[in-house]
Amino acid sequence: MYKRQTDIRALDLAAVDAGERAQKLRDAVLDQIARVLGFADKDQIDTERTFQDQGMDSLMAVDAKDRLETMIGVTLPATALFDHPDVARLVPHLLALACPEQATGDGLDELATEDLAQLLADELRISKEHESGADS
Repeated sequence: MYKRQTDIRALDLAAVDAGERAQKLRDAVLDQIARVLGFADKDQIDTERTFQDQGMDSLMAVDAKDRLETMIGVTLPATALFDHPDVARLVPHLLALACPEQATGDGLDELATEDLAQLLADELRISKEHESGADS
């Protein structure tokens, strides 16, 4: 039986200082992803790995998507967590959707330096994997 999501609080990101929005959203996203994955605490999430690598299947991804929709008040596509498979890619996407007036281009302006470094490292890794796969 499907359990109703009574543990989700809507985020009012507009009420949060612009400089703190990305971190507040990141913490809230980690909380929800941890719940979906069955982790006791958001600190158990390895932010350097994809959600799928940490055990998220398609049903869990839909549950997480529904939780995030409730949290930020924006409709997300069913593929949201596969299109943005880790924290570094999901948070800027959600921030841009939740606060479009703040987003400048790709929504990266509010990310912390270490998040930007992680995002770039992930993109380089994916690019290298793609290139090595093309050489096979």
